[in-house]
Amino acid sequence: MDANRTCPICFEIPEQEIYQCAAGHIICSRCIVTLSICPQCRVAFEATKIRNRVLEEILDAEEFECPFKDGGCEYKCKRGDISKHAKSCDFNPGLVSLCEIIGYENCKYTLGSSSKSREEILAHFQTVHGCGMADYGDVKMLLDPEELNGDDAKLLRPVIISQQHETSDLFLLVGKINSPLGFISEICIQVWGNEEPVKPKYEATFSIVKRPSENNNGETYIGNSAVLKLDSLRLQWTLNVYTVEEAKYVLEATPINVPIPFLANCLTSRNTETILEVKIFPAVPSSNIAPTLNYYC
Repeated sequence: MDANRTCPICFEIPEQEIYQCAAGHIICSRCIVTLSICPQCRVAFEATKIRNRVLEEILDAEEFECPFKDGGCEYKCKRGDISKHAKSCDFNPGLVSLCEIIGYENCKYTLGSSSKSREEILAHFQTVHGCGMADYGDVKMLLDPEELNGDDAKLLRPVIISQQHETSDLFLLVGKINSPLGFISEICIQVWGNEEPVKPKYEATFSIVKRPSENNNGETYIGNSAVLKLDSLRLQWTLNVYTVEEAKYVLEATPINVPIPFLANCLTSRNTETILEVKIFPAVPSSNIAPTLNYYC
């Protein structure tokens, strides 16, 4: 019976329409669009495709096991819901416990390719973890010297980066202060993107900039569009924006780490503010950049 429940081409349970050739061999709706003849009997498919409604009704009356049942999932569902469940199944090996990896030890929230909606991801990180929100082209964070104090490693407040429209990609800025090892690190992770045949890749440039705390008119810089003269310090580095799947490896050993004594010296300078600026931009096609670190003075 199992052979009659699956498409003979992809060996998956047909989740939508089921078709057949003139000789009666079945094929699912995904595979038939890629073929002109039946791969079993070599009979050409007719211009008007033949539905096998009897088999559709038989399978509609059944429940099917999760594709990850061997991993421990006991969930059963109708054939049209198999892929939807699999994308968010806790036993899906392709999902990543990103929050736990970042440092939220008690959060079992998982992410993977198209596993969650944009709205759900936004709600989780903002409501559960209190993440900040920043516009795609204007990420500026004032660094606080108090955050460098302490002997333990700690997580900086993550920031969700996105454009204003409802279909724009979502990026998560993750920073850690590793006091025992003496460095601070920042990376950017793409946590949601549109379903596209070829997904675009991104790069992120991080800049630590020391600026005068006030301009000539006595206006503070933060939230102000005034152009201020840079102080003698600017540290800049560029990294790939990582996928959720890549993040679990990168977070264990970040490519570039900024020494805490260097940053502490910036933060203790009088009449200055130290700002972390982040800019995300599409990567050059076929580009897989090596991490670069630049120091300007």
